[in-house]
Amino acid sequence: MKNLWIALLPLFCLVAIPAFSQMYNNGATITISNGTTVVVNSGVAGTVGFFNQGTVQNDGKLVIGIPSGMGQTSIQNIGVFNNNACAEISILAPLSNTSTFTNSGLFTINTSAAHTNSALLNNGIINYLQDNLIPNVVNNEIIIAPTNSNECGAISPAFILDNPVEFTIIGIFTDEPATISAGTFDVASNTFTPTVQLAEGIYDFFVKIEDTNNCISIVPWQLTTEDCCDAPVAICQPFTAFLIGNSVTVTAQDVNNNSITDCGLQSMILSPNNFDCSHVGTPQVVTLTVTDVRGKNNSCTATVTVADNTAPTIQCFNQTISFNGEGNIPLDSHDLVEANDSCGVLSITLSPNSISGSQVGQTIPVLVTVTDVNSNTATCTSMVTVSGLPEGWSQNPNGVGCNGGNDIDYNTQTQVWTATSTNCYYNSPFNSDASGFAQRSLCGDGSITAQVTGISGTALGWAGIVMRESNAPGAKKVQVMTNLSNFLRREVRSVTNGPAVPQQFQAFNRYWLRLTRTGSQIVAHSSSDGINWVQVLAVTLPMNSCIEMGLVVTNYNQNSTVTATFANVSYTGSGPMQISTTPGNEVMASVEQYQPDFSVYPNPTSGELNIDLKEYIGKNVQLELYSLEGKLMQLISMDEVLQNTQTMLLDRYSSGMYFVKLRSKGLPDVTKRVVLTKG
Repeated sequence: MKNLWIALLPLFCLVAIPAFSQMYNNGATITISNGTTVVVNSGVAGTVGFFNQGTVQNDGKLVIGIPSGMGQTSIQNIGVFNNNACAEISILAPLSNTSTFTNSGLFTINTSAAHTNSALLNNGIINYLQDNLIPNVVNNEIIIAPTNSNECGAISPAFILDNPVEFTIIGIFTDEPATISAGTFDVASNTFTPTVQLAEGIYDFFVKIEDTNNCISIVPWQLTTEDCCDAPVAICQPFTAFLIGNSVTVTAQDVNNNSITDCGLQSMILSPNNFDCSHVGTPQVVTLTVTDVRGKNNSCTATVTVADNTAPTIQCFNQTISFNGEGNIPLDSHDLVEANDSCGVLSITLSPNSISGSQVGQTIPVLVTVTDVNSNTATCTSMVTVSGLPEGWSQNPNGVGCNGGNDIDYNTQTQVWTATSTNCYYNSPFNSDASGFAQRSLCGDGSITAQVTGISGTALGWAGIVMRESNAPGAKKVQVMTNLSNFLRREVRSVTNGPAVPQQFQAFNRYWLRLTRTGSQIVAHSSSDGINWVQVLAVTLPMNSCIEMGLVVTNYNQNSTVTATFANVSYTGSGPMQISTTPGNEVMASVEQYQPDFSVYPNPTSGELNIDLKEYIGKNVQLELYSLEGKLMQLISMDEVLQNTQTMLLDRYSSGMYFVKLRSKGLPDVTKRVVLTKG
């Protein structure tokens, strides 16, 4: 390293000169040629890097590299100093200029020390790397200096411009090779608009500039954005969320009501945001937190109403029921419908909820209505085919004293009865009957009439009508039968378990038979046409007020099957009082309106749940515990409820909502909601 002293020389041209510690020009003209780099590195404190009292023409590159704090001045000019087009000067120490200094190229300054300047003309680019501008500069082109802005979007003014003519700002970039654009620049308004709105902070960009000589410079530019936008403002709105299945997720956008983020949105977070069946009907308070790109946030609260508008899923099934002496048969929803609901089924109702014996032979549409725990309903129709015996009529599999040998059918279209007796045979001393029997009760006075139209089977037999005190084989009775041949047969048992010796007599084709009871007297008649009747028996036989009467068939032989058919069957009189579903029956109406219910306590419970069953005393009951997902968790079956309270233990399950469903044969299902809260 050496000093260069140039004195009293009219012209001195530097070409490829090595680095110097100092340069002094005491009056000469120095030209630094294009393509030449001159480096001045002073290691001595308090010195001047380049002293000029002559003329300097820089067409190359001049670097005054005095380290910070070492030298007092990078360039001291008291002469003429020209940094020409396409040339570069870079200094690390302050400038001292008291004469003529003209910059037409690139002048880069990186120092925090104060400059001294009386007249510097900028016809090129001055690039300040620190916020320490040279005073008294006349700027005709472009000055790039650190910029502080209170805007994060459009930055204006970005630079110091004076209607540049010789230089054009091509663009602003995020990388030094100037390949990645940072945004757009409008020279007319001196405005830089970043591609993405900036957060508050310090940004290092690069400005690409071209002059009329096609010389390109890429210079660094530091932009600091601060206090350029307001803090975010979270604005909430209420929202109704409808369950999908048994849950729903609410998004931040659902409750956002145009929240404000001047600096740009970084995130919106909603908490809580997942809801299920347990939240239906209870307003849920949620918090929306809005965070901008600076990391600043603001929150608001909103009310989310969780709703369930999904009807239960149901499938109806058709059913056939058979009457055998019942006045009415209650319908069981389990036989008619399969119902599912994500939040749980509350109730299933049927209309009608029972079938009357008077409807035998009909197909009844039953409207099934399923209601879930949130009052959504679904309906379907089940078709119930009603078969069996007419109202008030019944059969016992054993008939009278005939083990498993009795089978009675009734055709509702033809009104023909078919009675089959298998191995129903009795003989002397005739004190124990064995017969097929289609029966109905008679209390007080009344009659029964039937036409025997056929007898067939593996052997012959007898068919007819009977009035008897009970179904016991030895019960008192009056019985008239025919074999559809030459004979009628009458039997009277006046003493329980006594003989009832048959008496046969000529039929004369009279196969219509009738028994009439008046008080204790029973009279038998026969007819060939159902119009003209002949009395064939009259007997006084005290029996209970209520007896059994009906159609009877018995066999000639012990091991045989006999089938008899009956037409024109009719009766008078009535049986014991029965509750019926016949429309207008006020007794039944009041019974149908009553539906048992149960309660659960405590609710919420910490684990032990008491179930009040006092309205189900004496009934069969099944208790089922379901999770919100519809999974069966626990089942308690009772053939007969004997006490008012049943305990169900829930302590092994997780906290949450559950459903207790009670099922009882012939009654509507009832469901209660239970909340389990464990400490």
